Amino acid sequence: MLDDYSRNEHDFGLPPESVQRLARFYTPARFSIHTVQMASAYLVTMAPASTIENCFIFQSADQFRWVSRIAYRTAELCAIHTDAGFNENERQIWEDDEAWQGFRELMEKTLVT
Repeated sequence: MLDDYSRNEHDFGLPPESVQRLARFYTPARFSIHTVQMASAYLVTMAPASTIENCFIFQSADQFRWVSRIAYRTAELCAIHTDAGFNENERQIWEDDEAWQGFRELMEKTLVT
């Protein structure tokens, strides 16, 4: 899918409002997904049996795959839409944007728990 996007120059045809939505709602998502990945990896250490441990390992790997995919797409979008703030403002959006505050609070509680 990623190769197809690049080959077909998909990102060049994105309307400005879609680029803004991706910068606000897609690329900062790697922070929340990374939290789930960290929590899954931590649960591996507490699993009472290897069968349960394996489930958490696969969960952690799947979440890491999502984080990697978002990071890859962020780099691609940054290369095409240099003025949209990709790869520059994600942390600020994650920390300050009203749309992310519920998720951010949930992820912070997840890490503390």
